[in-house]
Amino acid sequence: MPTPIFGTPRVPAPEYVHMQKGGSQDNMILESAIARFRELRGKHGHLPRNGRSPENIRHFHAAQVEMFNIAQLICFIVGPEIQLELDATRREIMEQIELNIKVPTGARVVTKRIPMGHLLWSEFQLTPEVSVDPTITGNAVLFPLLKKLKGLLRAQCSLVNTRTCGRG
Repeated sequence: MPTPIFGTPRVPAPEYVHMQKGGSQDNMILESAIARFRELRGKHGHLPRNGRSPENIRHFHAAQVEMFNIAQLICFIVGPEIQLELDATRREIMEQIELNIKVPTGARVVTKRIPMGHLLWSEFQLTPEVSVDPTITGNAVLFPLLKKLKGLLRAQCSLVNTRTCGRG
């Protein structure tokens, strides 16, 4: 299986890329990852309605970032072809974003206008940091890549939800 090459500093190589596939070690890692994901989802699955203190929001955001990273790991173990394709698509999009070509309409980056601490793990399309970076808003991205990214993100989310809570 080819190892993805991460050329851009804003999308670093995840730890799972260096793992070897196959064997009981995968099962142990997968079980541990699923258990941690379920634990985080149980505690921080949604932003609390009451007690939205800065500390609670900070904990919620940290849990969502960890869930994002665990989702990448689960997808790599269970559906490596989806995860590798998603990583490659993210790298292609980052290369286009880094060209810094601004366009007023059409296929372009639009970062979320809600506070960083309010995003769910599944709403981080590239990385948690890039998802809320206002400096990239308006940068041109090819539309076919955006469609591909959305499809791959749906596939990843479905796969992770199927493994962690039995639904797709």
